[in-house]
Amino acid sequence: MEDKIICRISIGGLLDDDFTFYEDGRIKRFYDNNQYSLNHTDFIDHTYFKNSSKLPTLLKKCPPEHLERIKQILGLAE
Repeated sequence: MEDKIICRISIGGLLDDDFTFYEDGRIKRFYDNNQYSLNHTDFIDHTYFKNSSKLPTLLKKCPPEHLERIKQILGLAE
């Protein structure tokens, strides 16, 4: 069974911090801790963004056609 990706969003910066959102609600984070600890992958929960300064940037960089679905996954849908 193939995982259906909604979109990938890169926060940007010198170190990788990318998020992949899946149709089933999973979120995969691909990131670098520092210049000596690169290319980590974790599946995270939507609560990761609860008090994160990354949330506004993530929503700003989200493709408009996927914004509502991403907000649903993050628990932000109205």
